[in-house]
Amino acid sequence: MNILRIAVNYGDVEIREDELNSITDADLAHLRLSREKLHQLFAEGVELMRVRKPDDRVRPVAMEACGDWFVHIIR
Repeated sequence: MNILRIAVNYGDVEIREDELNSITDADLAHLRLSREKLHQLFAEGVELMRVRKPDDRVRPVAMEACGDWFVHIIR
């Protein structure tokens, strides 16, 4: 199952692929993300993890810096 963690001021929020459609507009406002941006970040995370194995013990984390969002692989 694909998972993306989003780094926000109050800690990391973990979103699983099967939860994407159930995220409310209030949740998105709390994360300061649009639905389109969330889906884009999730797709970037999936792509980055495509070449990883479970033994690598890494995860994709979306972070905001200078108004832009980026997905990085974190150990």
